[in-house]
Amino acid sequence: MKKLNLLSSSDTPLPKASATTKQEETRMKFAQLITDARKECGKSQRDLAKVLGISNSSWARWEKGEFIPSNVHTIYMISQVLQLNFFDLIAMLCPEIKEEYQKEFEIINIMKK
Repeated sequence: MKKLNLLSSSDTPLPKASATTKQEETRMKFAQLITDARKECGKSQRDLAKVLGISNSSWARWEKGEFIPSNVHTIYMISQVLQLNFFDLIAMLCPEIKEEYQKEFEIINIMKK
């Protein structure tokens, strides 16, 4: 089974480089997406942390763009709770998966319609 590389683990802080890296951009896009989706659902950070079985500070750090979830199961749970497309989240956080499985993602998305 191929191991997924999700840009970084939740234990790795952002580098303090002055130039924005692709990873930082991805983290910030993810942060904005989950923040907007959470607010749209009317949930608090604490509510979502409890549902996902994580600490409040972990969720807050994801929303600040400091970290991203480190495993696919957590990303799946986020997609379910916030009613986001799981495959879009995976493609955002792990671009090589999107490229490798693009056709499969397209088929699955067509089947969902």
